[in-house]
Amino acid sequence: MALMGRLWVALLALLLASYQCSLAPAPERPEARFARIAARSRVLEVQLADTARSHSASEDVRAFAESILAERTHLDAGLARAAEADDVDLPDDLLESQQNDYIRLSLLRGEAFDRAYLAAVIAARQEAIEAFHEEAERSNSPISEWARLRLPLLETQLAQARALELSPSSAPRDTARR
Repeated sequence: MALMGRLWVALLALLLASYQCSLAPAPERPEARFARIAARSRVLEVQLADTARSHSASEDVRAFAESILAERTHLDAGLARAAEADDVDLPDDLLESQQNDYIRLSLLRGEAFDRAYLAAVIAARQEAIEAFHEEAERSNSPISEWARLRLPLLETQLAQARALELSPSSAPRDTARR
């Protein structure tokens, strides 16, 4: 009888363990993780570009921000289609760290905003290019294909942001020498 009791306990423990395993979330697929990060980064990028329209001292920086906003519809639709094809739900919010970055930059005005905005765009594009290369090479999923197609635009925007960072029209003026 004791043996039957132990068998039942063992069987119950096994069933409970398998039930708990089935409740544990499955590990996130790499393309899903990439798409969610890309979507959140896109939200921040658009919010900052929109802010640049009113906070920038440089017409060139405002024009650059406008170009980012102009391509938004096409890029967002492409990511949404790829995510749907890969059965991935995309967030439309920011992580707390991204919210903090946005708040920090949105408090700036004029040339201070321009410097911080361009530095943020350059850093974000460098990180994005690396992540997009990895995703583009990782598989042939719709999300990987979207990443592959977006890479040239990211590289162009990085070059544009670097040029703006160095251009006299967006560089801070030295008022002390007047």
